[in-house]
Amino acid sequence: MALTVLLPQDSANNPYLGLWDVANARWALWRGTNGALDGPGSAARADLATALYGPDGNPLLPTAAAIGDTDANPTTTSTASRATGWNGAAWERLKSGGGQLQVRLADISGNGLVSIPASADAMMLGSDDSLLVTAAGMAFNGATWDRLRTVASSGPGLGALAVGQVPSATLYDGTLAATTAAQALAASQACSEVLVTNDPTSSSDILVGNSASQHTRVQPGMGVSVPANNLNLIYVKAVAGTATANYLARSY
Repeated sequence: MALTVLLPQDSANNPYLGLWDVANARWALWRGTNGALDGPGSAARADLATALYGPDGNPLLPTAAAIGDTDANPTTTSTASRATGWNGAAWERLKSGGGQLQVRLADISGNGLVSIPASADAMMLGSDDSLLVTAAGMAFNGATWDRLRTVASSGPGLGALAVGQVPSATLYDGTLAATTAAQALAASQACSEVLVTNDPTSSSDILVGNSASQHTRVQPGMGVSVPANNLNLIYVKAVAGTATANYLARSY
């Protein structure tokens, strides 16, 4: 069913309609001729055909303008066809280079998240917690990132990943007079590995372990290597009488 709206007509049977003229703040009479709704003038008719206003009398569509960077955040409908990003204060057009979109990842404070430096040893993490992107295999040495090494000499191992112990800068050497009461090998001293030997002149075997128990038995002239990060973690006692325990530890 079609809905028909009948407009008032003048004596010539032409329809007319009263509309609010926003520009002039008055009511205007639009009169129809030849079955079409006309206006009091071409300008008025153009306004009727194109202008849209809100309840507050302000236009809903902005005036046409060239697209630019740092445009203010709009309060009216925007009809531009553009890709923009909000920088926290204004809208900016996205940039491209050679037809490709240029992208820089950053956190909410504007700090860059990705850096691609040249591959090198002793690479530090960024002070702003930047991501480290590199194609080289790397390992953390406790302070910086270093590239992994491969065997450089000729032979079957050429190109294989080189894995081995890192030479120590400092060695710690000492002796303990062991009795049948367990005692720490030495005072607190950071290390990475300890070699404990029973002196060849000892008349008794020694037992090596921790502060709670010692079950590893070492005869005179023999030794045992223990990976440990402190000398005071290793406890020694003699099976009977006394014995001389020697140790040699290395730093990291």
